[in-house]
This record gives sequence, structure tokens and C-alpha cells, in this order.
Amino acid sequence: MLVWHPQIDTRFSTIEIQDRVFACGDLNLRPAFREFARLWNFEDYASALSMPPHSFRPTREDQEIAEHMTEDRQLPDQGALVHID
Repeated sequence: MLVWHPQIDTRFSTIEIQDRVFACGDLNLRPAFREFARLWNFEDYASALSMPPHSFRPTREDQEIAEHMTEDRQLPDQGALVHID
């Protein structure tokens, strides 16, 4: 079975990315010029959540209900979320 997660980079963890972002000074640069611009960090995520209410549309009708998970539909144990925009 071939599994591909285009929005998850399994080489890193979210905490590791956050540490690297601080270490290289990425937060002092505009997003387009950052070394780790491709991956979400905590500050960018918090900023995105404060966007106007209709900035993002849900992909499922009922966001409150749990999604049915099976062995082949689990998130990877490790990974950093990749910007898709």
C-alpha cells in the first residue's frame, strides 16, 4: 500500500519546527522569506484563527461529529502541517 499525505511532512514534528523557527529568526521575517515558510508554526496558526469568520469553509457538513477512523485513515504518528495556500 502506498500512502501519501501531501499536507503532512513526516520528517519533522510540530514542536521541532517551532524550535527551528525560533532558532533561525523566521518570525522576524516576512512569511515569503522564511526558511520554514512551507510549514505551519504556532504564531501563524494563531494568526490564521483570528481571521474573519467566513475565511475558511468547512469540508464536512457537521464539523462537530467525530470522523470515522480506520487503520488506513489515521494521521501519521509524527508530522508537521504544510501550508496549502
